[in-house]
Amino acid sequence: MLHTKRLAYEDGKKAEKPKQSKSLFFGAVCGAALMMSTSCAHADLIPNKETPRPKREMPAWTLTKKPKSEEIKGKCGADLTAALNEGKKIIESICTDHYEYVLTQDEIMIFPREKPESMNIDDVKVTFSNMALDVKNITKAGVVDWEASDAEAYLMLRNNTLVVVPREGKDLRVSIYDLYFDAASMGKERMAYLKGYLVLATPNGSILFLNDGKWYTRPSGISDPDATLHKTAGGLFFGDKNGADVEIKIDEDGPSVAAPSK
Repeated sequence: MLHTKRLAYEDGKKAEKPKQSKSLFFGAVCGAALMMSTSCAHADLIPNKETPRPKREMPAWTLTKKPKSEEIKGKCGADLTAALNEGKKIIESICTDHYEYVLTQDEIMIFPREKPESMNIDDVKVTFSNMALDVKNITKAGVVDWEASDAEAYLMLRNNTLVVVPREGKDLRVSIYDLYFDAASMGKERMAYLKGYLVLATPNGSILFLNDGKWYTRPSGISDPDATLHKTAGGLFFGDKNGADVEIKIDEDGPSVAAPSK
């Protein structure tokens, strides 16, 4: 059965901080179907154009070759044997509460961490052990860093855009935001996910929060370019190499940044 979802561009809405430049639809492939075999044909996510080669690339995992009969597991337990046998370049994986997201050179593969899941496609129930989202025409711009939640993945690109890719939905809508800072200069460890919010630490030290399409900004008081976001003792902190940290909190009043409580 061939299932196709076509792109439909529409005008974006202004965000509070970064501007949403466009949103579009794309298809997903349900991999390793257990009840029936299904696949999805893909249209391009964004216009195909030449982009400069990234100055730095995310490192691929180095995996020791093992007998074909032996499974190769991701860090959260996903079975990556088939993906590697197909020649896919595994870049990095992220564990959320219920899923393992695996970024390759062309796709985001998503594995349920507990058991196979089901979804309805044209009123047909399909049970799958993983799904793949085709992002090859997005990642050509070069991935600086990425994050994921149970609901979606976030790709920060060298062309100063943030792409939000939903895990599922009747119409898979990709949101693209134009960032007002130089994303390529940030490197990794400047993105995190906390209690429903994507957290971005900008080069000037401002902390941006994205939740349900809305942006919020808070000053951190830290402008060191080597400062990073890091989780310690269950909390999320932003700090520089000299050890000056601020804590990032999400509560009923929304996001805040403050000196850590003693």
